[in-house]
Amino acid sequence: MARDLIVSPSLLCADFAHLAREVEALEAAGCQWLHFDCMDGHFTDQVTYGQIVAKALRDLTDLFFDCHLMFTNPEKHLEYFADAGADGISIHHEVTDQPAEMLQRIRDLGCKANLTVNPDTPIAALEPLLPYADVVMIMGVFPGYAGQSYMPETTGRIQELRSMIDSGGHETLIEVDGGVNASTAEQVIRAGADVVVSGSFLFEHPGGYAEAVRFFKNIAAQGG
Repeated sequence: MARDLIVSPSLLCADFAHLAREVEALEAAGCQWLHFDCMDGHFTDQVTYGQIVAKALRDLTDLFFDCHLMFTNPEKHLEYFADAGADGISIHHEVTDQPAEMLQRIRDLGCKANLTVNPDTPIAALEPLLPYADVVMIMGVFPGYAGQSYMPETTGRIQELRSMIDSGGHETLIEVDGGVNASTAEQVIRAGADVVVSGSFLFEHPGGYAEAVRFFKNIAAQGG
């Protein structure tokens, strides 16, 4: 079935010397979301940035700010991101033993509550949490670095989650982050992704940002 796919470019791959210009170009290219890869140097090896970047860009666009918190202690940062203008805040299942409560906290802040799972977290663990999650993001790589190769078993994990959401009558969106490119996009979208995060593929596309967005949307328009 044809559907409207959401493209969320990863700003980790953007030109940080000209972020305002990049946001303008991404919006003109047809992107609906902007993906903020926020890493703390504990949950991930490297440090990137925090809510200050989202705050700096918030007045420039109405695009959905998709803030992915790769933090060991996201509970300490939720209010900061909400105040900075986040529209969605994503926490990792692996860092909390109270995911439902934390997702509700995010909703109470007026943001979409997003739950992310690493490649080694069983999809079955998500079933009781779907009523609390507006988005579930499946990682196609282990978080920490841009440009990694897509892990093939991710496709089956997307299919499993798609079946779980549909059979339970949930409205939860499926987002996929990591290794989504020309060779993997069709299987990711056919498996049931509603949102794709694109970093290297989109920002380095020889035809430009708009052509990369059209590539993804054409696959979805053809029924995945």
